[in-house]
This record gives sequence, structure tokens and C-alpha cells, in this order.
Amino acid sequence: MRVLLAIVATLFFASGLTAEDAPIKEYSSDNRLMMNVVTAGVLDNGMVIHTWEWNETAKSLDAKYGASEEDGGYAPTGLIAQDVQAKYPDAVIEDANGYLTIDLPMLADQDELIAKMVMEGGANTVISGWCFWC
Repeated sequence: MRVLLAIVATLFFASGLTAEDAPIKEYSSDNRLMMNVVTAGVLDNGMVIHTWEWNETAKSLDAKYGASEEDGGYAPTGLIAQDVQAKYPDAVIEDANGYLTIDLPMLADQDELIAKMVMEGGANTVISGWCFWC
């Protein structure tokens, strides 16, 4: 469970974020922008965490798709917008390019586990002492 919390927290939260401050994700997690999707696990709330590679369509939208996270790239790990939409339709919006994006404040309002993760202070709190890539 700690691994899955770390993945979700890393994707969605900057250190110290509260639900009130949490932005809508700045990039899409629409499955139409992905390839080689692999299930990494399932949270206690039933939400499935995936890893993937960004496809050429994503890379053509923005150079951050496909760039390393160290270089400001978008993380290829987390919740997929269509999965969230199936359970919480109001927590997913369409971006300017027609792709689905998760509205984190709305998701936190609708899901107790996500809200708890937001309120507990973000990625640094959740992943302290653990390395996903090591």
C-alpha cells in the first residue's frame, strides 16, 4: 500500500499541498496518450495505479510528455483519467486539446482516501524513507 500511495502522491501533490490549494493536473492522464500501460497495483479505494509510456500523440502536444521528470517532464505513472471517470465522472474534465484530465480537488471531495492523502501533506510525507525507482 505504501508503494501505491507514494506513486499517487508523487503525481498529484507538491510538498505541503492542501485540498484547497491543489490544482487541476496540468497534464492529461488520458489513455489515448499512452502505450505499454501496466497495472502497478490497486489502492484500498479500488483505484488502479498504472505505469506507461507516452505515445507520439502526447509527445506532439507538449515536449514534457516523454521528457524525464528531472527535466520537468510529466510522470508516466498514476491514475488513468478514464478509470477515474468511470467511478467519479465529475472529477474528470476535458482539456483544450480534447483529452481527459483529473480534477484533483473534485476527486478529493469525492474520495476519502485521496482526500486523506492531500490533507496529510503531499509526496514528501507519503514517500519518506522509500524509493520507488531504487
